[in-house]
This record gives sequence, C-alpha cells and structure tokens, in this order.
Amino acid sequence: MLLHRRRGRLSATGRRRAALAALAAAIALAHLWLAQALWPPPLGGANAMPARIAVAFVHTLQPQAPPPPASRRATRVATTPRAAPA
Repeated sequence: MLLHRRRGRLSATGRRRAALAALAAAIALAHLWLAQALWPPPLGGANAMPARIAVAFVHTLQPQAPPPPASRRATRVATTPRAAPA
C-alpha cells in the first residue's frame, strides 16, 4: 500500500507522499494545459508549408589564375644587427 496508515490516520510519511503526488499531478496538468494552449498546430493544418523565400545570387564566382608566388626575399623576417662582443 502506497500510503501508511496509523490508527485510521495518515502518518507524516504518508502525508508527505500524498502532498508530493498532488503537487506532481498539479504541475503535470499545468504543463499539459500550457503546452496545448501555446504549442503550434500539428503538421497538416491550414498552413502546412511556409511561404517560399525569393533568393538571388548577388555575386558570381569566376575562376581566376592563382597569384604569383612571393619572392624569397619578401618572406624573410628582417633581423636587427647584433652588437659586436666587447
């Protein structure tokens, strides 16, 4: 038996369980009511498919020749001259 009885009355544990069950039932009913009230209608309703979006490509990609390779001198890192040991 889910509820414990002691001399015709519910014990503290039984009252807690009953209160928890009532709270869970109230929360479940509230969630179901809100979901039914706020959720969109299921597929196949009056507006099953959304309106199409007009799309246009603004820029056409065209193949181009790759840039010429950089010279070796341009890729070296400039170094500062070191002072001569004293």
